[in-house]
Amino acid sequence: MLTSDEAMAAGDAGDDVILVRPETTPDDVLGMQASKGILTTRGGQTSHAAVVARGWGIPAVVGAAEAHIDGTEVTIGEHRLSAGDIITIDGATGAVYPGRLATAGAEPPPELHTLLAWADSVARGHVQVRANADTKGDASHGRELGAQGIGLCRTEHMFLAHDRLPIMRRFILSDDPVTEAAALAELEEAQSHDFETVLEAMDTLPVTIRLLDPPLHEFLPDLLDLTAREAAGELSDEERTALTAVRRLHESNPMLGTRGVRLGAVRPGVYQMQVRALCRAAAKLFARGKQPHVEIMIPLVVDAEELRIARGWVRDVLDEIGHPELKSTVVTFGVMIETPRAALVAGEVARYADFFSFGTNDLTQMTYAFSRDDVEARLLPAYQQLGILPANPFAELDQQGVGQLVQMAAESARVTNPDIKLGACGEHAGDPESAAFLVRLGVDSVSCSPFRVPMARLGVAQALLECGRVHVNDVEFDFDDVATGPGEPAAEAAEAAEATPTAAGDEAGDATGDAIAVDEALVLHVLRVRGFVTPDGFTASLGEHPSEILAALVEQGAVRHIEQRDMFGLLPPGKERQESLLDSYADDAVRSGLACLLYTTDAADEHRD
Repeated sequence: MLTSDEAMAAGDAGDDVILVRPETTPDDVLGMQASKGILTTRGGQTSHAAVVARGWGIPAVVGAAEAHIDGTEVTIGEHRLSAGDIITIDGATGAVYPGRLATAGAEPPPELHTLLAWADSVARGHVQVRANADTKGDASHGRELGAQGIGLCRTEHMFLAHDRLPIMRRFILSDDPVTEAAALAELEEAQSHDFETVLEAMDTLPVTIRLLDPPLHEFLPDLLDLTAREAAGELSDEERTALTAVRRLHESNPMLGTRGVRLGAVRPGVYQMQVRALCRAAAKLFARGKQPHVEIMIPLVVDAEELRIARGWVRDVLDEIGHPELKSTVVTFGVMIETPRAALVAGEVARYADFFSFGTNDLTQMTYAFSRDDVEARLLPAYQQLGILPANPFAELDQQGVGQLVQMAAESARVTNPDIKLGACGEHAGDPESAAFLVRLGVDSVSCSPFRVPMARLGVAQALLECGRVHVNDVEFDFDDVATGPGEPAAEAAEAAEATPTAAGDEAGDATGDAIAVDEALVLHVLRVRGFVTPDGFTASLGEHPSEILAALVEQGAVRHIEQRDMFGLLPPGKERQESLLDSYADDAVRSGLACLLYTTDAADEHRD
């Protein structure tokens, strides 16, 4: 279907729908909810369509530059399609197929739960992995996948439901205080219910509520559509009023205009309404014996004075509500660091914040001056091919540029406020390399889409061990409640794991602490377990970079070297060689432990594939 209205109608009729759009916006959310998949001709991995689809666990193909939408038809190569035609999409590869193909799902093996349980043991007390969730369903699913809270609840999505959007538009279009106050009261009632369901789903766990972020025009009808219909003489009186408001609110670059905390300043009452709704929801849960843990986050801050004023709005509402538990540490106040200036003046901003959450998606966009919806389909592939960029900075955090802003902000914030909590809520948290960088900087939490939580749990644990924030000998693993390899009792797995050589930021050694002799078998083992490994990675795992052994393995065709990234990866002959060398370990316990670790690693890789 080519419009959200068509998708909703078809979905209500019981049809399986793929929504095809040039790009999606918050206006399309209802149509996206009715769809089984999404296809856009623009955008990339952090576009609206991609982020929403990941959060809901539905396939999406974004930035399909070879697809062209012309009125009621879509052209993909030699195929011309109309609304109602059947296609199949593969969100993993970006492929689009004509007709209906057979599809199948997969259940995670028990060994994956074992691996994730070990990862949680490593991360416990150091870094929380949270989910980005806006609804009770997202929150519950994130918790099922191991999320330890919500790191980003986008409250604007709550205003887009069919029964909320008219109220929001009435508030935006109001031209007198009475109408505006009535609309805000209706929105408060609706949002209080939404907050209550999300907080209840995450009972006892922290929930970071980001107050309204997008510009108001996103809640109004499209300017071009209204203008075209005006020229055709098709507008009703109500639509003419809407067109006047849309023109009044129109900005040349709205994503850098009146949004976030700026909106709270120019439309007084919006943020106060949201905080009242949040407090009402929390108070109801307290009365029912629940334990909500609320974190209020202000978006798009560029100056400490903005945050001081915004904190005053929140404090005034808390004083107005007067609930004793809401004045305790149950409610904390923080800021989303997503502009370069906020990162540069983070020391001043930290004076008024209990926590920072780095919005790495927007921070990347603003630092590069890239519009992520425009560059990911055409510009970034060309830049990567030319060697200008080693990777898509929206998929893998740019440690040299954006990462330095994050590091500067973290360091200066801690100087001003040593107790400040630091987190990251951009989609980079679901990328292992990016999560590792953030963990090395000392973040207290990372947050990503619910379906990426398991990978983030594993990546955070690996990073904690690799950078030395956690030493494996200090971790208390619970081997009684996790799955083991086939035929291996839990007690034997524990004994084997305790005898396994350690390599996490600690000096590699055997059970007695003596140094392990680095040989071909151990190098291949590190490659097998860790995947692609840099020289620093080898040093962290083995205490040295085995350059001569690696050179020989590359020459033999067992290992490949990616020169551009200076990374090494295991090839199939190397995997076979590694398995054959397991017998070189004289210690039966060590050999058994290594085999068990490889079994669970392979099982997780198989599930991920």
